[in-house]
Amino acid sequence: MGPHTSADDSVYMSADNLFKGAVISVLVENLIDSYMQLPSGKAVWDALFANFGVSDAGSELYIMEQFYDYKMVDDRSVVEQAHKLHALAKDFVNVKCELPDKFVVGGIIAKLPPSWRNFATTLKHKRQGFTVAGLIGTLDVEEKARAKDSCARGSEGGSSTHVV
Repeated sequence: MGPHTSADDSVYMSADNLFKGAVISVLVENLIDSYMQLPSGKAVWDALFANFGVSDAGSELYIMEQFYDYKMVDDRSVVEQAHKLHALAKDFVNVKCELPDKFVVGGIIAKLPPSWRNFATTLKHKRQGFTVAGLIGTLDVEEKARAKDSCARGSEGGSSTHVV
């Protein structure tokens, strides 16, 4: 960028003044005098953040707790639940704590419901690495196969006739 012209400076000062006024207009009365004397909107913002800005540690801990405490159950779709866990893992990005794909994959496998324990063990023995999308695809195939098998078992045992 080149040197600033007086027109550029005028536009900047106008925008800064508007910003400073907007920020000060939402302050409670007893704070206005303290921040009104600051020279720019950025100075007001920085001073407010220094005094009142806090890290979102409560939110971080809440997201972590949700991820750690999530339990998959047998009476809901495993794929749906895996997507929910993946969404919780993505929430970590918002608090600047991105989880590696391997960790999320391991978490999903570890949280599979009890009826999926044998399948989880099989997944752990595979040598190739999984992505979250790849794992969810594998879970989808297995879930559909299980649904098909249970439908087949249901029709086999539907009615029977005993001949004496």
